[in-house]
Amino acid sequence: MRDVKSDPWSDLPKCFGPYLRYAIVTRFRDFALLHSRTHKLFLLVAFKRAGSASAFVKAMGRDASVDVELGPDSAQRCFATVFTTLEGVTTPPTAAIWDAFVDQVELSLPIKRAAVTRRQHRVHHRHHRAPHTPPGPVLIGLLDDGCPFAAAQFLRGPASTRVRGIWDQDRGKSPISFPDNQGNLLQFGMIPADFLYGVEFRRAPLPPSAPTGLDLNAWIALHAGSGSIDEDGCYADADFRRLLLRQSHGAHVMDVLAGIMPTASRVGPTGPGTDNRDPPSWQDGTDPASSADIVFVQFSEDCIKDATGVWLKAYIFDGIRYVLSYVDPDHTEHVIINISYGITTGPHNGTSELERALAAFVADFNGTPGKPRLEIVLPAGNSDLSDSHVCHVGGPEPGDICEWVWRLLPDNPVTCFAEIWMPGSAAQIVTITLTAPSGASASSAAVPPPGAPAAAFQVSSPIVQGTDTLWLLAVQATQDAAEHGDWRITVSGIPRGAEMHAYAARSDPNIGVRTGAKRSYFVDDAWRLATSAEADLTYVDGAFDDAGSLIRRDGTLNGIATAGDSNVHVAGGYILANGRRAAYSSAGPARPGPLTLRAGPDFLLPTDGTFALKGLRAGGNRTGSVFRLIGTSTASPQLARQLTNPPLPAPTQVPTTPGEIAKRGGGNLKPA
Repeated sequence: MRDVKSDPWSDLPKCFGPYLRYAIVTRFRDFALLHSRTHKLFLLVAFKRAGSASAFVKAMGRDASVDVELGPDSAQRCFATVFTTLEGVTTPPTAAIWDAFVDQVELSLPIKRAAVTRRQHRVHHRHHRAPHTPPGPVLIGLLDDGCPFAAAQFLRGPASTRVRGIWDQDRGKSPISFPDNQGNLLQFGMIPADFLYGVEFRRAPLPPSAPTGLDLNAWIALHAGSGSIDEDGCYADADFRRLLLRQSHGAHVMDVLAGIMPTASRVGPTGPGTDNRDPPSWQDGTDPASSADIVFVQFSEDCIKDATGVWLKAYIFDGIRYVLSYVDPDHTEHVIINISYGITTGPHNGTSELERALAAFVADFNGTPGKPRLEIVLPAGNSDLSDSHVCHVGGPEPGDICEWVWRLLPDNPVTCFAEIWMPGSAAQIVTITLTAPSGASASSAAVPPPGAPAAAFQVSSPIVQGTDTLWLLAVQATQDAAEHGDWRITVSGIPRGAEMHAYAARSDPNIGVRTGAKRSYFVDDAWRLATSAEADLTYVDGAFDDAGSLIRRDGTLNGIATAGDSNVHVAGGYILANGRRAAYSSAGPARPGPLTLRAGPDFLLPTDGTFALKGLRAGGNRTGSVFRLIGTSTASPQLARQLTNPPLPAPTQVPTTPGEIAKRGGGNLKPA
């Protein structure tokens, strides 16, 4: 490991992100897979200059004797995925190279790279070629969990799916050997020769380099008979483990976005003079999304199990590139990508590495000749009532102190993280102290020296990120070494008028996984003692009054959805019965920063039927099955679907005050 002199957090390359620093300081104790030499670090890198990636790789090999491998199409771009060993981020000679070439780098979950003899250094073009039918003008991409490609709502014919490709990013996946109707053993799936991890499954045509194999339509045909498809066997034989249960997040989102029945046909009438309590029409859609081709990126199971989302960055970046590899420059005019995931942490001002990468994607694919127009749609988030955001502004006297409780529940098997952000100019004299229920404490002013055993809880020294400074707080699993209960966070030395924000990382499980993980959250105990009884007498729009509390509901937008980019859209949720914003739907505004300030979500879409009937009904993992998914994950695919068929309908209940715009954006869009 790196031989640093004083502070293991700050004596690292300046470009290293907080979670890469945390992994190095704790000797990668949360990454058991790295004990095996078959796995490598998986990084999302922002280079200082476009076109410098190849020089970076050469310098690492020449000056540090470290093997670094770039993801495809990285040589001329500012952003790239990078694979390297532990030595690539821990040996002393690499530090100067990282800071010379790289602006920002962050860690994703470790990956096991495939061993192939012929590797493509450019993203392979997967679009159709003659004599196959040319693709339509709209291409829909989803990055999610669960793709029921053989379900009736995604078929064009008896055994013909609209899904052009599925890339399962799980490092444990391998192609499937399966006999055809004549008993010949054929291969279903292939390792992508450009990304070199996971397995992809394509609809014909397969590339000439592919071994004799089965495409998606041929696989469905093998499981079809007597006028129906054996969906259970279709998914089980292909080891699609995320489709073994009745429901999945991805199946629901995919049906809302691209199923043959739009949301407007599933709910009661919403037009003027109608009553939404009347029966739905159940009519199939005629909009472009109901017949468009679909490309699906399946997140790895380990990523789905990690609810914090802090390790997703490189997987999302590569997933978008995979979707774009299906673009046919002669036919594809419009690409809509929905990502119904997010984080509760980050700078919340559009400057996170992934947000910058999303902005670069939409700037590159801007509808100029030979390139389609790309639009990316994200959910606003569900953390409005999660008590995961603290905001405090320094008082009139310098050296202000702010403190609150970080509550960690017992028997939690995962590490809990929190981040504290301040403008860089205001953070010079600030000290962060984390005190355990027993009284033991850690401080940003007294970081343990290098070589000291990794403690059960950590507070980083200040980490500069652009114009901001952050401190990362981490507490190990309360099921193991760490204490559960009320941990106290104290921020001292806050300058006059300086704005401080704190965010707790989500840790409760995603849908479809059982990890036993429990969320942590903030408590303003002083406010509860003095004011909460009175505040509990005021209940407006589904929430009790929180005036005067450090815990803030504004500024809780999805941490990768805070940039004000016109082609990166953010959707919140409202209740269909009365048009009121769903109580969980996160609100803006973004933190002040160097970029355009996002005031709130773009629009609200229906996510609940009534205050009591939560969620939106859509398809599950099998034909005919439906369930209600609660959250803004159902709002973003609705907005994405409407973007495939412009113009958007006129919004209703349009807010006019900044406070309401932060919650409701441009108003409510009726289902379409």
